[in-house]
Amino acid sequence: IKTLEAFFACHGNLSQTAEMLIVHRNTLLYRMNRINDIATIDLDRPETRLALHLALTIRRLLALN
Repeated sequence: IKTLEAFFACHGNLSQTAEMLIVHRNTLLYRMNRINDIATIDLDRPETRLALHLALTIRRLLALN
C-alpha cells in the first residue's frame, strides 16, 4: 500500500516515486509488476488508476475516524 500511495502522490511518475521511497527504479518496477500480477489489475489503464486511487483515499479517510 505504501508503494501505491507514493505512486499516486507522485502522479504516476516512477522516477519520483522511487526517489520518494528511497529505492532503485528497477525495484519499484518490480513492485509495480507484482502488484499488477497479484491483484490482476492493469495500472496502465486510467480507469484502473482512478478506481485504485479512490479506494486508497477512502481507506485513508476511514482510518481517520
